[in-house]
Amino acid sequence: MIGLELRTASPDGNLHIYSGELVLGCESVSSGFISSDESLYFNSDRNANDTNADFIFGTDRTASTGGTELVRFKDNGNVGIGTTSPGVKLAVNGSVSKTGGSFLIDHPLFPTEKLLRYGFVEAPRYDLVHRGTITLVNGKATVDIDKEYGMTTGTFDALTQDAKVMSVQAVDSFVRVKAGIISNGQFVIEAEDLSFVGDVNWFVLAERADQYAKWENITDENGHIINEVEKEIPTKGLLDDKIEYVKDESDVVEIIEPIDTSNLKGYYRSREAYGQNPLTRKIIKVLEGTKLRTKKNNRSL
Repeated sequence: MIGLELRTASPDGNLHIYSGELVLGCESVSSGFISSDESLYFNSDRNANDTNADFIFGTDRTASTGGTELVRFKDNGNVGIGTTSPGVKLAVNGSVSKTGGSFLIDHPLFPTEKLLRYGFVEAPRYDLVHRGTITLVNGKATVDIDKEYGMTTGTFDALTQDAKVMSVQAVDSFVRVKAGIISNGQFVIEAEDLSFVGDVNWFVLAERADQYAKWENITDENGHIINEVEKEIPTKGLLDDKIEYVKDESDVVEIIEPIDTSNLKGYYRSREAYGQNPLTRKIIKVLEGTKLRTKKNNRSL
């Protein structure tokens, strides 16, 4: 074991640099890396006396200053991507794309025994849901969406486009009610029976129209999500010469090669491969009930 000290007379490890920089690089290779056979621990604020000792990843930094920050890990555990001051566990200043998602919480009835999972609700547009209940008096009431949600007057109107009242329903009554057109974040609900006094549930759906929704690279100039995009690397047809579909009720198969799974949709569901770029997948797990064979040598994979 060799201990190396740089600018300190009492090194705390095999390599201890005091008040300096460690620069890794080599002209003969295109990139460098740090590797470990076990856990690799990075630590800031070793003495636990600095509340601003964050861990930061960046790029284009050639000296002790400059460069572009990419990701920041705050000393309180919060992570920021595109922001230097994340106020929650993960804050992203930008767009996020995913193949799936859910929340996972302690079950409200059995918090020590079970977990409860709900999947995210998806839509082809940036839809915003607003709902509430209002009391009609003399068969009439005006809904103020900003007031309902404690927002500054004008917020709903500035935030949304194509806002529509999708549903109004009298609570515990057969009285028929209707909604007017939304204007300046407000709309009127009227009952057919003008003497009606009672609660009405309402549901409004609108689409985002704020500047960020219009500026980001997954939407057009009107803020509408561009739903279909071309792949950077086309993968259609890669399966034709590699595998054929064979039904088997008992096998669970692993394909140890990168393949395109698009032609098999409808035959099986693969938790590991669905939505992934097949050119970057090395192992694709197929759920029970499906077996694949190679055409080349007709053997089970």
